[in-house]
Amino acid sequence: MPCYSGSACPPVFAFSVCAAQDSQAWTNNNQNVRVNSIVEIEFAENIQASFGYITIQPAITGIGTSSAAATTISVPSTEVVISGASLFLNDPTSSGGRQDAFAEETVYTLSFDAGIIQNLAATDTNAAFSVQFTTGDFSPPTLVSMSPVDNAPNVAITTTIARAAVGKFSWCIRSNVDVFTFSENIQVNPAALSAVESAGVEQSSTDTLVTWGIQDPYMRQSPWTLTAPCNDAQISVSGTQATVTVDPVGFAILPCSKYQLVYAAQCFTDTSQNLNYVAALPSSSFYDWWTSCITAYSPAVGEYGVPINSDIVLTFSEAVLRGTGNIELTPLGEASQSYDARGPRPASGGV
Repeated sequence: MPCYSGSACPPVFAFSVCAAQDSQAWTNNNQNVRVNSIVEIEFAENIQASFGYITIQPAITGIGTSSAAATTISVPSTEVVISGASLFLNDPTSSGGRQDAFAEETVYTLSFDAGIIQNLAATDTNAAFSVQFTTGDFSPPTLVSMSPVDNAPNVAITTTIARAAVGKFSWCIRSNVDVFTFSENIQVNPAALSAVESAGVEQSSTDTLVTWGIQDPYMRQSPWTLTAPCNDAQISVSGTQATVTVDPVGFAILPCSKYQLVYAAQCFTDTSQNLNYVAALPSSSFYDWWTSCITAYSPAVGEYGVPINSDIVLTFSEAVLRGTGNIELTPLGEASQSYDARGPRPASGGV
């Protein structure tokens, strides 16, 4: 690109941001840039440093905003590498090392002062200019909380069981309902086949089926486990929730039993173009719960207008005898009343 009298030289010839593992060159305003990218500004001729500043500014309004402050880089400095016609920023091989960790899903504007670069003859300098790029989403959804808590007792057969994260994914099972909430929106792995990754980039698919499952770890029922591919028709996903409807004929959720839910790595991905995979929830994580031994309540839970002389009846899944301890009855707004399980009021017999 020629320079004419009165123009700022050398002019910018190309702009790219490339991750070390990527061979693809990026251009101005490119999307899905990796956070460990090296920024390269290519000029039309060989260059050397003059004096000035480069500013890296995250967007503060609109889409792709960040609360991070702008970064100012001096030219010359150890953070700037010049080789031939190219200027490099964020190059880990520089004497200053990698200086800037870009945030995910953020719009960045790189502004270059006029006169910070000159040709080798020191007769011409660059004009002020700026370039933009947007980083992508490269983090998998993470699981951070659950409800009820792990190893919860007395979970009703129809209770919603949830495990959560920072905002996006939920998992449900009908009959008994399990809900896991993740840090972002998810989708089912459409192929239900595991993939081989290298440095976070998918390389190929394998023939290994990725599955989810629910099991009775004590193996007291038959069958004691249910396993299905993650793209099975029993799973439906809507927004942040994946709902699994367990066929009670194939696998019944029984009272007074312990259950454990698992899913394989890559069962789910986020909804970004990079399809970041959710990590496995293996049996070694011991996410399990106990179903309640009570199968019915009279009066029903939440029932209104109950006569004051009504008996309270708890129906269990099998015959019971009196144990020890107290039964607490708490009228709304009043002190609780305690009844000894071996006292005259409670009765037991049959179920």
